[in-house]
Amino acid sequence: IMYITTKNSPSTNSKSTNFASFLAKGNDYNERVLPISENNASATKPYVNEIEKYTNVDDALRYYEEKRKEPNSSTLTYYLDMSDYFGRWGHSYSYKILSDLYKQNRENPRVLMAIAFKPEEDELLLQASYVLEELLELRPTSIQAYRDVARLYASTGRYNVAATLYKQMMNNTIPNVKFNSIRPIIFNEYRHLITNYKRYINYNTIPNELLALDFKKDVRIVLEYTSPLAEFEVQFVSPSKKYYTWKHTHFKSKNVIENEIENGFALKEFIIEDLDKGKWLINVKPIGKSTGMTATLIKYTLYQNYGLKNEQKTIKVINLENQKEKVTLDSFIY
Repeated sequence: IMYITTKNSPSTNSKSTNFASFLAKGNDYNERVLPISENNASATKPYVNEIEKYTNVDDALRYYEEKRKEPNSSTLTYYLDMSDYFGRWGHSYSYKILSDLYKQNRENPRVLMAIAFKPEEDELLLQASYVLEELLELRPTSIQAYRDVARLYASTGRYNVAATLYKQMMNNTIPNVKFNSIRPIIFNEYRHLITNYKRYINYNTIPNELLALDFKKDVRIVLEYTSPLAEFEVQFVSPSKKYYTWKHTHFKSKNVIENEIENGFALKEFIIEDLDKGKWLINVKPIGKSTGMTATLIKYTLYQNYGLKNEQKTIKVINLENQKEKVTLDSFIY
């Protein structure tokens, strides 16, 4: 069955809501959707085309410094595209562009989230954690900010601090913040931390249900997006060419979006277990339009064999402003 975690599940160990079966009629997949690498139309294409004429990084940086002063360059997408471009010379150059964006937008939570997405995609986890700590200070009632900081602490070896924070979230002991809306996500990540790093943390007061040794998920997918107002669709296509589409739109997901805005989060978890074996596709389709500093990014994280020693993780970040139609974001073998 394929599961999706509910936003208001009252139980920490609920298996989540079983949604529309892939065996339903009328959901046969017969589209031809291009991979994102073949259908990624940059919203700042003129600038990208011009800077690509330079083969020397110093010349390219001089061009960048000149152009970023122009009003049309003061957009999130411009800096992200420039960061991707300079990444060909190494992460330090890519991060320098993000640092320029950070200095101008330290009070903008949406931009800070976007900035954190990119270094995490490049496995610069310490840099991502610094930005997320800043975001938490800026939005101390955002439940996602606490979860993101705990997750990055675990990823950078601060296991005991992460465990303490996860425990506070599980027990709702952080003042003025309630984590019920993302409780199943926190539960899965807390158990993952305990299963893999128990020897590094103080587990004397951890409930027995979290200490069970049988924790695993075949495939876990987490979507994070820079704004709960973002409108898009995610389509899961099974090896037998059946599909399920999850819609995050004002028309289809009004209650979900209201809950996200009220509680300060923008993420969704999907668990795939006991389904078709073979090649799966993940398609993403933008709905509506976001530009400037309001451009929406989606961070897609795929975990295979989640919780086991052979776990594999893939992170991809997509800027919806650069997408005009449905694209295949990822494919994997299950």
